[in-house]
This record gives sequence, C-alpha cells and structure tokens, in this order.
Amino acid sequence: MTPEESVQCKKFGNTEEQYDWVAEQIRKNIQEDKLKPEEILVVFLHQKSAWNSSKSFESVLKKKGIDSGYIGREINKNEFRAPGKVTMTQIYRAKGNEAPMVYVLDADCCAGGSAKARNKLFTAITRAKGWVRICGVGKGMDVIAEEINTCRKNDYTLAFTMPSKAELEKIKRINRNAQQDYDALKLSEEEKEYLTALIDGGNTEDIEAFIRKVSSSKGRRRRG
Repeated sequence: MTPEESVQCKKFGNTEEQYDWVAEQIRKNIQEDKLKPEEILVVFLHQKSAWNSSKSFESVLKKKGIDSGYIGREINKNEFRAPGKVTMTQIYRAKGNEAPMVYVLDADCCAGGSAKARNKLFTAITRAKGWVRICGVGKGMDVIAEEINTCRKNDYTLAFTMPSKAELEKIKRINRNAQQDYDALKLSEEEKEYLTALIDGGNTEDIEAFIRKVSSSKGRRRRG
C-alpha cells in the first residue's frame, strides 16, 4: 500500500453528495474489503454541528443496511465502539482512539489556515491505522488538497510546537472551571455533548469561548 493509496482527498459539490459517497465506500469496505463495521470511524470536523450531522449521515447509512452509532449517544463514550456498528464522532472525542479505516467529513471547515484548524485535521488523520479519506464540500477542499500535496513533497514531515508547562497548567485550570460550569449553565443535550468533548480534548480557547457565549446567551434570556 502506497502513501497515495492510504491518504486521499475527495471534494464534493454539496453535503448530500459527500454523505452518499462516503456511505457507499463504507458499504464496499464491509461487503468487499471485509472490514467489520466497528473497524470504521467517521469523524465530523465541524464539531458544533456534529451531533445533528451524525443523525443525517446515520439515515444515509441505514438506507444501505449499515448500522452506526454516535459516541455519547448510541455508543458509550468510554468504549468508543460497539460490535456491528460504524463509529461516528466529533474530533475532540476521537483523540486517543484509532481505527483501520477513517473517514474525515466536513474537512473544508479547516481550510481557514489557523493553527487550531490544522491541528483538528491532523488529529483526525492520525486516527487512521490504515486508510483515511478526507472529505469536504466546495473550494475549501482545494486548500486541503494542496496542504496534503505539500506534506507529501516534504516526505510527510510535520513541525509543531509543544505546549509549555504554564500552558499545560492553564489547560488543567480551565478544565476544572468548565466542569464546575457544566451544571450551572443548564445546557441542552447538544451543548453538553459539545462542552464535554471540548473538556476531553483540552482545547482551552474553544472551552472559554463556548462558556462565554452560552453564559451571555442565557443571561439575555433571563433579562428578557
């Protein structure tokens, strides 16, 4: 298996085309390549919409006779996979877990060029033990494809900065505060899932931004 076979990018005109193609590839993985459903992982990179997007994709898989489950909903978050089910998750839940075949959906949201966006895509790609298919919609995927080509030209060498001791302490402090705010904010199920995943992933910027946004929003509701 060559690197080009292992890592591939796929651009689509819309989300429906993306879901249909990925579902058909998963059907082939199971029926022709003889992978077990639980050996396949689908990662939604747009984490704020991952909960609802997974429901839409689940219905597409069902039409092909494929069972699936979303981490924290149909599949226990501590187990990560269930026999006979394709695992679906968002990026912060995917950390620390791997699968032979990984499909990264909505990768176009990482085309903005920020370090945080690149880190999300890098994390998703490294969840694959064998093959990864990086999928997305629109012109953003042209940017992603160019990034992959650049990485190949550099012999797959990546450079990144490790967090300092002070930054690691900040992560721990924010995580503790986020856990305390968890119940006080009276979150919806989707908001709980998102915050829990952020805490698990240790993403301090997103945790702080989310708590500020929710606190402000709920404050306006009370005043109204």
